[in-house]
Amino acid sequence: MLKIRMLIADSDGEYLKALSEFLSTNYGHKFTCSYYTKVDALLEWLGATDEEIDIILISRELFSEELVKSSGNAVVILNSDYNTNMPKDVYGVQKYSSGEVWVSDVLCIYSELRESKASHCTGQKNTSTIAFFSAAGGVGKTTLALSLCRACISEGIKVFYLNLEPVASTLAHFDCSSSKSISEVFHHIREGGADIISKLEGLKSVDIESGIHFFGPPTRFLDFDEVRADEQLRLIELLRETGTYDMIVVDFASNLDKKTMETIASCSHLYCIVASDRVSLDKDKAFKAGLKLLGKEVKERLSESTACILNKSKSGCEHEDYDFVLPYVDGISQETGDRLKLNLNNEFGQAIYRLLISIRNSDLTRSGL
Repeated sequence: MLKIRMLIADSDGEYLKALSEFLSTNYGHKFTCSYYTKVDALLEWLGATDEEIDIILISRELFSEELVKSSGNAVVILNSDYNTNMPKDVYGVQKYSSGEVWVSDVLCIYSELRESKASHCTGQKNTSTIAFFSAAGGVGKTTLALSLCRACISEGIKVFYLNLEPVASTLAHFDCSSSKSISEVFHHIREGGADIISKLEGLKSVDIESGIHFFGPPTRFLDFDEVRADEQLRLIELLRETGTYDMIVVDFASNLDKKTMETIASCSHLYCIVASDRVSLDKDKAFKAGLKLLGKEVKERLSESTACILNKSKSGCEHEDYDFVLPYVDGISQETGDRLKLNLNNEFGQAIYRLLISIRNSDLTRSGL
């Protein structure tokens, strides 16, 4: 995980107070910040310290070319006017953009300016990865994955929703208008670099309504044809290395290929979703038969972590072939404007919370606690 040292200067004390509260609450693991309302105090502190500063953000009215020359640090202007021309070779961010957009813009600029000088800290969380897969479409796989994410948020569990579908369902549930594409994420993974985690932090989005972290959908659905298994594995590992998340929920596409199989095998838990219709049941049987043909090592890993979920059950009866049975409840996904909102105040929601408890207990058992 990266710990970035920032100095932020603006004559508007109320703005600095609000920004400080937002950054300390949501990004205390990422930034160490000092705040100034007067540029003289900032320059005095810079002249008296040997501490390395990664980036200085300063309002347009306090900015001066002298600050750039004397500080020797990367300087970014906090711009309140979208139409203001920027000084040559100086970056700017819109100071009144939403908090998540502000952080994303700052991290992207930081990544470009200070690529080789990022200071790494070791992540402290033992992150669990939860894979959701179904051989058939329309069984509620994405609804289950996102419902688990919402349950995590309500319990104070930090979660990242990673959708690996070429045609992602993300747009139906989140506002992706300002989101960076997962296509850009894989581009940076291919390029590598010392501060790759910082780049990924700048590309992620946070759904304001639910608090779920995610990447925007691919620019083109064909982009996923170019993604290799090792790149998917690297992405999951990088999300773990941030030290931010207790859980990463991975929503896989329904096509089962070698790339998907290798990525699934790396996850802490695999939930195979099936509905009670004939097509879904037949495809589930074919999937399970395919698992038997895998290599011994992969089969052993999957046998320890795989559970089967019967979703949309109308009988309410347990079935010996399934580890979890989730009831059919009408109106789980409710349209609010142009987005779908999940309603967990029902039997389905209660089942999701039981699933979450099962995952947490399993993780505790594995860790020996």
